[in-house]
Amino acid sequence: MPPLLILFIGMVVVLAGIVVFRWHAFLSLIAAALTIALLTSPTTLVRHEMRQSSVVVNAEDLSADAMTPAAVDRHQLFDGVYQIIRSPADERDAQGSSLGPIGTLSISHTADGSFHAAAMDQVSITSTATLKPADRLVSSRDWATISERSQRSVGERVAAGFGDTCRKIGILIAMAAIIGHCLLRSGGAQRIIDTACSLMGDSRTSIGFVISGFVLAIPVFFDTVFYLLIPLAKALYRRTGKNYLLYVMSIVVGATMAHSLVPPTPGPLLVASELNLDLGIALKAGLLVGAICALVGYAYAVMINRRWSVEPTLEQEAFSTDSESNSPTDTESSQPLPSLWFSLLPVVLPLVLLASGANWQALGGGTSEETSTQVAPWVETAIEFASDKNIALTLSAAAALLLLASSPRRDNVPLAKHVQAALSEAGSIILITAAGGALGAVIRETGIAEVLVDAMPAHGSGVMVLCVAFFVTVLIRFVQGSATVAMITSVAIVGPMATAMALPFHPVYLFLAIGCGSKPLPWMNDSGFWVIGRLSGMTPKETLRSFSATLTVMGFAGFLVTLIGATLWPMVGPVN
Repeated sequence: MPPLLILFIGMVVVLAGIVVFRWHAFLSLIAAALTIALLTSPTTLVRHEMRQSSVVVNAEDLSADAMTPAAVDRHQLFDGVYQIIRSPADERDAQGSSLGPIGTLSISHTADGSFHAAAMDQVSITSTATLKPADRLVSSRDWATISERSQRSVGERVAAGFGDTCRKIGILIAMAAIIGHCLLRSGGAQRIIDTACSLMGDSRTSIGFVISGFVLAIPVFFDTVFYLLIPLAKALYRRTGKNYLLYVMSIVVGATMAHSLVPPTPGPLLVASELNLDLGIALKAGLLVGAICALVGYAYAVMINRRWSVEPTLEQEAFSTDSESNSPTDTESSQPLPSLWFSLLPVVLPLVLLASGANWQALGGGTSEETSTQVAPWVETAIEFASDKNIALTLSAAAALLLLASSPRRDNVPLAKHVQAALSEAGSIILITAAGGALGAVIRETGIAEVLVDAMPAHGSGVMVLCVAFFVTVLIRFVQGSATVAMITSVAIVGPMATAMALPFHPVYLFLAIGCGSKPLPWMNDSGFWVIGRLSGMTPKETLRSFSATLTVMGFAGFLVTLIGATLWPMVGPVN
């Protein structure tokens, strides 16, 4: 079955499960992964595995239909026996045809078995078949592994993708949930909000909402940030009697872009993982583009606030009583808040550690002459240890637990209970994200990457890839509502294509395009749409005119910034 048809069927399963049957996102993603895995033939699996571990023979590698010693050196082929695989002229028309070795190629060095120019005349090359251009060479050990993997059952392949994703993101999401929970329960989040608003003053409190929303949305989920800040927006409106829509939208524009662009939020975390991005680079790029989008969104919020006014109705005030329970109670308000630096530590620490690790690698680590002569070995070891993404988030979670343990507002609940509550919230997010990783793994096995690369025009393919990534994410978001699911599904489609072609820009731009694409066109099928509308007191029409329009403007603005950056600063060299 053609890869595009398999992909289409898988996407239908995802969208039908979420939109039509109202399944949980985890079930929909797993069902789609099982469907795609079931439709992928064993021969297609062999082709996929072979592409990852084979050497393609070129015309320049051959002399009288035999491989030259120079080719052995160029491809860095070690001593051993290699299987010769000959593919059909058009692999897309032969998806169901058998695929196996047509002969073997043996390589041995009469000296030390190394590959370098000085030993070229000491290489012995024998072949049991005539080599042709486009043949593939696979070591016998790799061929045995490929054959074994191609025989795995559907369930084993889906579980392998699921487990591999858990390995990459499980600890990160769990630690981020602990950080967010501790910030809320310790009063640290309240301290950040109060400081931002007091620095801005009453006339610019809306800017304080943008800043605090953006900072808090890095470790805390978007809905929780809105629950936390909306009572303050209402209280400020009661005092001033104006700018209520601006206050509400300031919370939204601050929190929403961090939700889609800044790890360790689950969506951008998985996208960065699937694109093999260094998390420090993803963080810096997400913060920069997210801040620009937040400024654009705030400017748009100021404009619509001047054009029409929104007031919370009495009915909605009554409804939002539960949400205001997230704000400090009278008893809690009598207790002092933790210090600002301690409150910011769990948020800033992972950013600093991950960014420093990325900068250290960009400078060559301890391998360059500049760093190796100036930095002690133990410093290099410490930097490499602390900048590991799992260690950085774990250290930050430890700081957050220390913040909660020392907070004057801490209740009598043991820390273990707080950790349990945080992990309960993180569990479903890890399951959904890992299910998305399983979907991406089986999509890659279909060979869709090669099909999409072949369909790309020769000129301007880089911009085309960004456009495909952005608009595919927009479409999935519009159809099923969830920004996180849209990012997970989109990277499963676009990621294999990006890794199969030589992008003319750094893959971080693909990361940004997918993140920005998860913002436009939120409407009634998005749970956030109803959270914003009901808690703020806006009607569905008012929510569409404000919330939906603002996020759409921000998404397209972010994509424009991404296109400009990829064109003017492709970062194809070392990234600082």
